[in-house]
Amino acid sequence: MKRCLLTLVAIAALAGHARAAAKSVTLIGIGGALGERISDQLEEGLSDLYQVVPAEVYLRTAQKMELSGTSVEVVQVVASRLRIDALIEGAITGDARARQLTITVHAGANGRVIARGRYDLAGRAVQAVCDRVLADLVRALEHVNTAPLQARKPTPPRAPEPASDDDDDDSAPPAARPASRPAPAPVSTDDEG
Repeated sequence: MKRCLLTLVAIAALAGHARAAAKSVTLIGIGGALGERISDQLEEGLSDLYQVVPAEVYLRTAQKMELSGTSVEVVQVVASRLRIDALIEGAITGDARARQLTITVHAGANGRVIARGRYDLAGRAVQAVCDRVLADLVRALEHVNTAPLQARKPTPPRAPEPASDDDDDDSAPPAARPASRPAPAPVSTDDEG
């Protein structure tokens, strides 16, 4: 009985977790030396787990919308149009002895950076680095919120309060509305001569 209950709890946790995980991603590329090779290997690994939208589709859509770059606003608009849950980009910097790969993951729903990883490439096999990056990407993509942000509805204006019948003086100031913040504490002054 206890084992059955633990199994049900684990299944429920995984089911709830699966709803929050990314389903579609795009890898717009990795700039720098070895960038294309690493990008191809990552895209191949990601395609086993996710629906991968080709970088060309993302970039062409952004161009048609007259947008460029990976700012929060651009990623949000283009990813929403294509229904992409996450966008991945990367760059390789440094020389042969101190080469470093930086990977950035943006949430498609809001365009914000949700993960960033830096990987030392000096003296490491490209496949080993790709395996580590892919494992880190999967962990990051598990936490992508796939629901688009709900636009905040403006609060409707308050209806004017009806005048009371027993109020004969129309020159009285209007009733104070309740404050949304607590009033500041009074300041005390101690005058010690």
